[in-house]
Amino acid sequence: MCRNLRAVVLAVPQRRDQLLFADFQSPAEHRLWRDGVIRAWADSLAEADPDYPRHDANPKGETTDRNFFSLMMHFFNRQTHHRGQVTTLLEQVDIDIGNTDRLTLVRNETGT
Repeated sequence: MCRNLRAVVLAVPQRRDQLLFADFQSPAEHRLWRDGVIRAWADSLAEADPDYPRHDANPKGETTDRNFFSLMMHFFNRQTHHRGQVTTLLEQVDIDIGNTDRLTLVRNETGT
């Protein structure tokens, strides 16, 4: 895993049908690296950061005012959505993705 998170240059697709990886293992390794980047970013946030009001403008010049916490929630929810889509697509072509029931990783909090 890359320790210097800023040292990696990422390919930018030029077309929607452009393949960024030549094999199945490479995107899995990239996902692990990207998750490390996200963890490092999340660990770098200060306690007050989620309350920060964010003012942005899109390329059309339309402005928005959003709470940073809402943007973070959107970011993590979108990842969950897209990972679910990939899981479904892989299962449809009979690729065993293993156990995705993360509830098994949540410890028993009732003591029973």
